[in-house]
Amino acid sequence: MTGSLTVVDTGLLPARWNVAMSAAMVELHQAGDIPDTLRFYRLPRSVLLGRHQNSREVRLRYCQKQKIEIARRRLEGATVYMNPGILAWETVISHRNFVLQERLLAKENQHRRAYRRSGGRKSEKAGSEVVRRD
Repeated sequence: MTGSLTVVDTGLLPARWNVAMSAAMVELHQAGDIPDTLRFYRLPRSVLLGRHQNSREVRLRYCQKQKIEIARRRLEGATVYMNPGILAWETVISHRNFVLQERLLAKENQHRRAYRRSGGRKSEKAGSEVVRRD
């Protein structure tokens, strides 16, 4: 599916619910049942383990005592601590749109580098030179 991006905010829900939602979104997108999606969400105090991360990285007793939920993501990633003050987001997009997004991000980074090289003046990279924009 291409051409549009559905934006969803699922709010503050348990870590395991969010892990399950992420996996379900990937499966549904691969089946063509949902469009490209940007999802915003928040988690209670929790530790998210990556798919291949070792649980020994986490102080399990401390988490249990402090009522910090522990969940393992089905996708790749490092171990992270989350809390309700952190707005998390994820995208589920087609490969074609991902390539387009990568190109846009590369162009944006090119402009940022030109801005930094210009000493913070508003500038725009045009070919190999920096052209000042006022």
